[in-house]
Amino acid sequence: MNANQLNKNEYNPYYKFYIEELGNVNLIDVLNSSFDEFLATIKNLSEEKLMYRYADGKWTIKEFIQHLIDTERYDFQEMTPQNYKALMKIGM
Repeated sequence: MNANQLNKNEYNPYYKFYIEELGNVNLIDVLNSSFDEFLATIKNLSEEKLMYRYADGKWTIKEFIQHLIDTERYDFQEMTPQNYKALMKIGM
């Protein structure tokens, strides 16, 4: 499926800008290549680099990666068909 084939009722209006910026691309291809690029970027980071934080009190790279994982897991769990329909009804 290409991004321009999505109906407006199939995604949260918050994401409209991002979807339009994609243009006419295959969504699965983009997701796969993004994942591959992300893994290539982080897989060889040393423990020292993973523990880097740019300022006191800020997240380390490792904590940021865990946040991405948790967010994706939460988003996936929330997007069951029943939850998706309920969220769309309330405009989320």
